[in-house]
Amino acid sequence: MTAAGRTHYITFDTETTGLPPSGQFDPTDNRWPWVIELAWSVDSGDIKSSVINKPLRKGENYAQKIHGITEREIAEAPNWPSVFAAFLADVRTATHLIAHNVSFDYKMVTAMAFRFGMQDEWDAALDGCSILCTMRSMQAIQAKQMKLVDLAAYASRVSGLAVPQVTAHRAAGDVALVNHVVLGLAQWGFVDWCG
Repeated sequence: MTAAGRTHYITFDTETTGLPPSGQFDPTDNRWPWVIELAWSVDSGDIKSSVINKPLRKGENYAQKIHGITEREIAEAPNWPSVFAAFLADVRTATHLIAHNVSFDYKMVTAMAFRFGMQDEWDAALDGCSILCTMRSMQAIQAKQMKLVDLAAYASRVSGLAVPQVTAHRAAGDVALVNHVVLGLAQWGFVDWCG
């Protein structure tokens, strides 16, 4: 058993209304986009995913052409606090929090936690949890940065595991690919905490 009863790893991904402004991360900056989809998995198991309700201003969801999340899906979705509470419950059990571009996803979740007054809960859930980026981990191994789909294909070639068939640029699909990469990293002996 690890510190504070943590025994699991969490893979996660977000989809947003757009890209953040350049410059230093500031969760109080209202120009930061909103998370409109959050997906995660415990120990590469079943994926939990939800589109998140956010009243949109005209033209605000300009990333729709990438992820395909419609304004109707967003309008009919549960709110951030309810989705985030379920995510936090799982993060509290985790030794590792993993994403492909964790710098982006972590900042997006942090900004949302701040907006909804849930920053203290987020910080507490992360206490004792290591954060891992599959993109950076692979960059250390391969000496180059790889897109998630390319990294998943590489993991398949090395490990013999089949690449999951997913919808690209949707949070659940990206979590499935991150799970695939994490299992590949474990099989190659680069990580020993999953298994």
